[in-house]
Amino acid sequence: MWFLLSVIGAHALAFVVIQILPDPAMVALGIDSTKNSARESFERANKPRTYLQTLADLGHADFGTTLDGVSVAEEIGRALLASIPRFLVAALLVVFVVFAISIAPEPTLRPVRYLSSLLSFFPPFLIAFVGLGLLVSTDATFVFAAKWGGWLLSAICLAVPSAALLGAQAADVTDRNLRRPFATTVRAMGASRFQQRLRLSRNLVMELTPTFEKLVTGLLTTALFVEPIFGQAGLGTTTLQAIRRTDTNLLLALVLLFALAVNVARLLSNLVRSSYGLQTQ
Repeated sequence: MWFLLSVIGAHALAFVVIQILPDPAMVALGIDSTKNSARESFERANKPRTYLQTLADLGHADFGTTLDGVSVAEEIGRALLASIPRFLVAALLVVFVVFAISIAPEPTLRPVRYLSSLLSFFPPFLIAFVGLGLLVSTDATFVFAAKWGGWLLSAICLAVPSAALLGAQAADVTDRNLRRPFATTVRAMGASRFQQRLRLSRNLVMELTPTFEKLVTGLLTTALFVEPIFGQAGLGTTTLQAIRRTDTNLLLALVLLFALAVNVARLLSNLVRSSYGLQTQ
């Protein structure tokens, strides 16, 4: 029940906020918005809906059309196809960083935690601008640069904020677990350091699972800066364009998608924690 209420609540709040954004007719028509004929023509083509109408259409999987007359579902579908591969690569990079920290030498854990904590405070747009600067200042003939350099660098910039957040937590949890009697007992029983870290991974996963929701939120938020700065199509660029144009139908559908993604991540986190809790009882 809370899942549905949370998603619909975000959708309703977005509808209210959109009402205070600039008039879409003014944004689309510019100076022509002062002409009654132009405004009437625009409003006929983009007839506004009440929230009750929006919910009723949503029940029939009708998200409406964009200001360009394109199906919102098709527009979001194209954005997802462009963003999902980048999200997957970024998520894999985050997982790799967490795993590397979980097996890192013990003396390096505290410096890594401090560095990750500092990096997590940097705004996503700063990281994206730094990445773009590296790409522009690098010779375009280096390997992968002509075709894949920008794409891969954007995926790395997308991963950095989330990797810093989870990396700091992973370093803290690993350092704490290594000081517990269980870790000493495992080593005394003949396990190698790597085997000891693998045995401690269960507790690490349990403590990191609540952060999975923050990982999804971080990726979606960072995409709002990374994709436009790198000039790439995707959810971030589509959302920014929808906000700039006050494209109501597209914005509401994007908010609904983001709310669903975050709440699914929260649900999965709870399921994983419940599963581990049952196994350890």
